[in-house]
Amino acid sequence: MSIILNIKNKILKIIYRLKANVSKISQNIRFKLYLKYTDYSKIQINPFEQTYNPITPTGNLSLLVNYVIWQNDLKIKKKIFLNNNNVKNSNLFSNGYQIIQNNNFGNFNNKDNVKKVVNLFNKQVDSETNTQEILKQDIYFIYNPTIFFESLTELYEIKEINELVKNYLGDEACLHNSELMKLSKTTDSTQGSGLFHHDTIGHRLKVYFNFNSVETLSDRPTHYAKSSHINFWPEHNAKTSRFDENYVNNEFIVEKLYSKFNEIVIFDTNGLHKGYYEKDNNDRYSLVLEYGTIKKFNDFKKLGNFPYGIKKQKISKKINLSKTLINKNYLVDDGDYYTYGEHWWKESQPLFYYG
Repeated sequence: MSIILNIKNKILKIIYRLKANVSKISQNIRFKLYLKYTDYSKIQINPFEQTYNPITPTGNLSLLVNYVIWQNDLKIKKKIFLNNNNVKNSNLFSNGYQIIQNNNFGNFNNKDNVKKVVNLFNKQVDSETNTQEILKQDIYFIYNPTIFFESLTELYEIKEINELVKNYLGDEACLHNSELMKLSKTTDSTQGSGLFHHDTIGHRLKVYFNFNSVETLSDRPTHYAKSSHINFWPEHNAKTSRFDENYVNNEFIVEKLYSKFNEIVIFDTNGLHKGYYEKDNNDRYSLVLEYGTIKKFNDFKKLGNFPYGIKKQKISKKINLSKTLINKNYLVDDGDYYTYGEHWWKESQPLFYYG
């Protein structure tokens, strides 16, 4: 029985691969025409000159993606335009980003804890760490970070951040993903996230806890095009989400989001931003938390093979769930730890990558 099942799966993978190749040919034709006959040829990076060239959904599917984003983001866009008088959150609403001084993080961001984070990457936990080899970026991630360093749960519980996230995204806002990230000092890339881009899924918030235990600004700041988050982009896919540097610098005020040891960086990924991936004298270590909404997550699942939403992850039981934005409907007690989120897409099918 297992032999028959294996043969069936292999046949399905071949069929899906052929479909993906046919889809890619049609996409290439479509996007070459798109770049040639619209004004976007002047402001976007040509995706065919980039190593970063993911599979992109066909025309009708792209329209559905736009529809899902538009319907889910209407309330947030109204807040952006109407809440600028809210002093506490004015920077996030008006600029698309905010840098927040927080004593809880300042106390956590000490030499001992920074050393623990650095040691985690030095140990190279193979099953939980990977690098973006395709882009040769020397960027490393450790998933399920609280399993390896339980005290990180304190950062999920910071009241000021969670209130800000809910105020911006709405009451159904919840944690979508968490990871430790290392930008190596050897990182030197102008591909992928090293280009100005939006994350192709409308409004979503990313929170960066940059670990540096001295009162100096963090190296390798995120570059953010001020107030570009108000836009509704005509295409929401990775292939047409990268923008020309000169265009962004001419059309927007670009801010470099540095942070001190007691400061947290939060920004809307619908705005144009890029990582500082040029070579530097130092590595940068960060805990990155992503927040989105439940309805958009569930709407995307209806469309098919979209890896957007609450990514499956393990979370330490040391966490105080009532102080976090973890959605308990997606939480399972697995004994030694919690399992959070779900894996709903099929690996054998072509994956339409967003981000």
